[in-house]
Amino acid sequence: MKTEIFNYNLEKYNFTKIIQDFLEVEDLSEIAIDKKKVMEEGNSLYKNMEQTEHYKNLYEALNSDKGAIFYKSYKQFIQEVIRPQYNEPILYQEKPTHRILFKNGEGVSRFHRDSDYGHKQAEINYFLPQTPAFDTNTLWIESEIGKEDFMPIDLKPGQFARFKGVSLKHGAKNNQTHKTRVSFDFRVIPISQKPEQIVDTTSWKEEDKKNFLFNNAHNFVLAE
Repeated sequence: MKTEIFNYNLEKYNFTKIIQDFLEVEDLSEIAIDKKKVMEEGNSLYKNMEQTEHYKNLYEALNSDKGAIFYKSYKQFIQEVIRPQYNEPILYQEKPTHRILFKNGEGVSRFHRDSDYGHKQAEINYFLPQTPAFDTNTLWIESEIGKEDFMPIDLKPGQFARFKGVSLKHGAKNNQTHKTRVSFDFRVIPISQKPEQIVDTTSWKEEDKKNFLFNNAHNFVLAE
């Protein structure tokens, strides 16, 4: 499967506005962090992200009663936009994974394949930025397995990318664009390819097992 880009109706599924309201900001691409408080040497970009107030506030909202508005729109998006891409029912990640790649953030760039973390070959990835995603603030993906010819996926709100992250190496770079990228991503499994065991935790560290983001990434529900 080659990486593909699709458009969707941002007014109908206005994830950007919902997340702006959660974070109480007008421009997601301008949010920044206090490096002295959260930057730890040796941490990955996303590990440092998880320590920030913006990220904690986002998940606090998602896990509260306010989060229902996001998950209602997300479920509708799955049913009306993603499900029609397949000629059979699908399993989809019940709660997507949210990311903030800060314009002034730092950390270790760790490229990987999702199979490194126990994901199954049947899984298909979706990446939806809620700010312009370009150059070093977006996701970089190799074109073919093992090529490591990483290229940035340029997208804007109202677009999403579909790719095979379980086998294609991908990751984020230190953001030099002076614009923050806010996004979420999730995975889908066609029902005919459902593995006997969706979750394989054999490669997980103890800290991974306690991380609700890891658990969200392996919790699938059915879209008929």
